[in-house]
Amino acid sequence: MSDFQSAKAEPTYPEYRPDIDGLRAVAVLLVVGFHAFPGRVPGGFIGVDIFFVISGFLISSIIFRGLASGNFSFQIFYSRRVRRIFPALLTVLMTALFTGWFALYPDEFKALGKHVVGGAGFVSNFVLWQENGYFDVAAESKPLLHLWSLGIEEQFYILFPLLAWAAWRLRARLLTLVVLLGLFSFLLNAFYVERDAVWTFYQPQTRAWELMAGAVLALLVMNESVGVKRIETALDQRFGKYILRTSTAMPEGLALANFKAWLGCGLLFAGLLLINKNSAFPGFWALLPVGGASLLIWAGPRAALNRQVLSRGFMVWIGKISYPLYLWHWIILVYLAALSSDPPSSRVRAIAVFAATVLSWLTYRFIEQPLRFGGNGRVKVSVLLAAMTVIAVLGTITWMTDGFASARPNKNSMVIKNLLEAKKNGPRELSAMGGYRCFQMPPDKDFEFFGSNHCLKSKQSANDRTVMLIGDSHSASLSLGLRSWSESRSFNYYQISSGACSLLSDDIKDTRCQLYSQKTFEAVKTIKPDILIIDSWWSHVEKNYYRNTGKWPNFIDYLTDRMVMISALGAKSVLVIGEVPAWQGNLPDVLIREFVKQGAPLPDRTYVGINPDSLVMDGRMRGMQYPKGFDYISLKDALCNAEGCRTRVGEDWVREILYWDYGHLTAAASRVVVDNIVGPVILNNMQTASPTGSHQ
Repeated sequence: MSDFQSAKAEPTYPEYRPDIDGLRAVAVLLVVGFHAFPGRVPGGFIGVDIFFVISGFLISSIIFRGLASGNFSFQIFYSRRVRRIFPALLTVLMTALFTGWFALYPDEFKALGKHVVGGAGFVSNFVLWQENGYFDVAAESKPLLHLWSLGIEEQFYILFPLLAWAAWRLRARLLTLVVLLGLFSFLLNAFYVERDAVWTFYQPQTRAWELMAGAVLALLVMNESVGVKRIETALDQRFGKYILRTSTAMPEGLALANFKAWLGCGLLFAGLLLINKNSAFPGFWALLPVGGASLLIWAGPRAALNRQVLSRGFMVWIGKISYPLYLWHWIILVYLAALSSDPPSSRVRAIAVFAATVLSWLTYRFIEQPLRFGGNGRVKVSVLLAAMTVIAVLGTITWMTDGFASARPNKNSMVIKNLLEAKKNGPRELSAMGGYRCFQMPPDKDFEFFGSNHCLKSKQSANDRTVMLIGDSHSASLSLGLRSWSESRSFNYYQISSGACSLLSDDIKDTRCQLYSQKTFEAVKTIKPDILIIDSWWSHVEKNYYRNTGKWPNFIDYLTDRMVMISALGAKSVLVIGEVPAWQGNLPDVLIREFVKQGAPLPDRTYVGINPDSLVMDGRMRGMQYPKGFDYISLKDALCNAEGCRTRVGEDWVREILYWDYGHLTAAASRVVVDNIVGPVILNNMQTASPTGSHQ
């Protein structure tokens, strides 16, 4: 028997529940808190998962009730979705394009055009997934990044009604089908989150289980035939007096409802406290917000927590504007950051959140409500579809014309073009110069990758001196100069570089990085190089260490112990390359925003936009107690003085800028650093190191 056959013919729309609007408020406040104050609300992104459960419940309730009553219409369903989703989204997309014309330079404006197309077509999750890469533009610079979740929801809205309708026509057990599909989606999510976290995060098939959880709830709530109410009654009669019951006169079922609400609240708090952006998410961690939201919805409007907290006026008001607030807050924060290379202060971000709230209410009151409700429905839907088509065309033109570069001469000066070319040129240069031959990013291949690319094989005779470079992607950029420098002097050159993996990889939960660390040390012990060079982005190493151990204050002590361990591997001399003086954002972007847009000449040296953490890290590592045979090379001392840190090593801003991003050396800069800083130390140490007799 179909689940629908035993269900009563009820109105297509379920009864309004203010507590669900209150739960929406919780979700959007968590997301806004995470984006505006990530240090204070590190797990706030779980608000999106709460939204998924709510959407799955409400949309499925509409579909199931419509099918049960025989009143379901695809045309009415999708037209209502258009009137619900399009008004606020169109407003935000048009604002993003208009503001981007003035706030972004052509390269950024071009990327915005592509994201507008993705947002208008509800495929932002696929666009962002395809863009992701080790050297991809930081997420914080994408004004429409948050539309990925809207894409997943809309994909559910398109496909799930067809599935439910087909099940209804075939008289299938829909509850069984939904549970099985949700379980399959969850297993996909759990299996792939450790193998490809980015793919798992953005794919609808690995997120569908969160919406399916809401769909299961919708069936349980509307369908008495599954026996849920009988089970609830039995549990309440048997255990009710032990579960939050303050009086034996409490109405039947209310004790269990209260228990579900408080348990759901506890799961949400646990998720907020335990989950952060370094967690393997969604994975099993997502069970906390999904389970919490599901229990709160299932508890119903009678539960004390739902009635007395979630149904309060302020929470309901925030819930009603939650959709436009979700859309507005992120683009405001991104455009604020685009105006300066320095991150906005907490006060400025708080003002931005307030402004987003005001805009959200105005959008809800004067755009959403008039277009969503009232007469002339077909006309409104037609106008909204036409407007979305126009915005998609505008986004496409923006994308295809490189951000209207030729029409914006004030944004397209030769200086800006050169700096943007430098940013694009960096990864190409790294590949052309051979940096990729011994560089995995991240370590997604077998370790034999290094052997097959001759990274660990000698090219000279067994008695020649050896140089070996190990580290993360920063060592890969150093190799652009070090490889040719070493080989020109007939030194055997070995290299193992792996993106985002460091010497602390045995403390990182990523098994690929653990293998990288283990195999790297085995290779050092086998080769016993005359000169071992270690180069990493040490601030990132420290963050990984803290993430996995919670021992931030002990990082330098731990790093010292690691250096002692490395000293026992047999290298004659070890050079530790200090952290590069990094920038807050890409160096070309910093120069454009802080100098070109201000009408100032580009400086050879500056401290404007420099990341102070990298300078502090240099001082901390300089003060370490290194084992005998170790030398510390301070790139800060070499590249910075009282006037500032160097921005280029020659006159050509395309080829000879210091970094093409926040801190990866260009090929020209790498050669200068090796020739003038690292190379002399190698040669000096070679004079005292005896030839090595062990080579591959």
